[in-house]
This record gives sequence, C-alpha cells and structure tokens, in this order.
Amino acid sequence: MPKAGKNIYKRKDGRWEGRYAKNCNSSGKRTYSSVYGKSCTEVKQRLATIAANSSFENPNTVIVNTNHALTFADVVTQWLSVTALKVKPSTYVGYTSTLDLHILPQLGSSEIRSITAMEINRFAKEKLENGRTDGKGGLSSKTVRDMLSIIKSVIDFAHDEKLISGSLTITYPKLQKQEVRVLSRQEQVLLEAALTADMDIHKLGILLCLYTGIRIGECCALLWQDISSEYDMLTIRQTLQRIKNLDKTSY
Repeated sequence: MPKAGKNIYKRKDGRWEGRYAKNCNSSGKRTYSSVYGKSCTEVKQRLATIAANSSFENPNTVIVNTNHALTFADVVTQWLSVTALKVKPSTYVGYTSTLDLHILPQLGSSEIRSITAMEINRFAKEKLENGRTDGKGGLSSKTVRDMLSIIKSVIDFAHDEKLISGSLTITYPKLQKQEVRVLSRQEQVLLEAALTADMDIHKLGILLCLYTGIRIGECCALLWQDISSEYDMLTIRQTLQRIKNLDKTSY
C-alpha cells in the first residue's frame, strides 16, 4: 500500500486507512485501531479528532512510543493534532511551515524535558542574525517573536498534558519599528507610465491597488459584480489567500 504520512496508507480497495495507538492491554502491550476514509485528508481529520478527544479524556495518555524520551518533534505532532481543530486552515499551514523551515531543524531532536530557556534564547539570537532561508541575513523581531510563541505553546501543551514537569519563561525580542517606504511623486509617475503601456490584467491589478489602497488579496478576489460603473464604486466583499496544500495526494 502506498504511504502518505505517518501511519496513513492507501488500500488496494481505493480507501485510505489511518492507524492510531490505543491504551495498553493487560499484558502491557500497546494496541492499535484504524479509521477509514475516501481521501487522505478525511483520514487525517479523523485521526486528529481522535488524538484531541483522547488527550481531553485522559491527559496522561501519550500516543507515542513510551520506551524513549519524548523529543520536541514528538510533542509537536500531538500539539498540531489538537491545534488543527481550533484554528483556521491558513493559521495551521503557517504553523507547519514555520516549524518545518525554522524550528524543527534546530529543536526537533532535543528532548522536550531538557530544553532550557538559554537554548531558546540562542535559537532566537541565531534567527535574528542569520535566520533568512536565502542566507542573506536575519529575520525581523516580529517573525522571531511569532516563532517563540509557537515554541511556548508547544512547551505549555507538554506541561498541561503532564509530559514534562514544568514550563519555561521565554524572553521575546523587542519589536522594531519599520518605516513604511512611500513612493515619491516622480516614482509614482514612472510606475503609472509603465503600467498603462501595453495594459494587461496584471498591470491593471497593480494600478487598481495603487489608486485605491486595497490589498493584493482583496484585488485578486474581486468579481465583476463588485464593480459598479453606474456609481463609480468598487465594493470589497472578500479576500483571497494562497494556502499550501498539506495533502500531497490531492491535486
């Protein structure tokens, strides 16, 4: 059976199956059960619901191999399964991207019980100085603060679930004010000239943002019925977001 995630497989009959660990039996051996669905996404959602309900019913239940010390990555897996039920899809995707790109490569293999405030401070300092994935310097203090908030949430979750005995006090970098770069009048004239020459739908969108101040997502979500030629009015009803598809089996 082709595998599409941790303990998730596509069966020969076309259905998807996801296995999850249950409580130990009388002999101390962990037992497993399965859920089924028509798609990988459906199975992932059912597994997330089971994981969340299991942790609410029994805070001491840990759906990991108890024969080794829990790593930060182990706890992240459980935290994400619960968090997925409480936040918007765009927020969840943002969490997973930040974890995969920045947090897990440095902290994922560390034992959750041994992570110290000093280690997290070193992580934050490194990201402020050299955190860009293109190697061209550090990340903004706002971005690093968002990363530290995720780390804090994971550690607090581990404490609440009795996976560790204590929590940590995390020091957040001071927010740095950034001045907004405003086009000069001459720059605006040059931009308008470039946009109006050989006009196309993309240039029209940029020009519309320039004249109205609407955001890119709002511009991309516009429909013809949002434009009133009779009243020379543009109505913003919705916005469009690009969200990473976490289900790599769907196209």
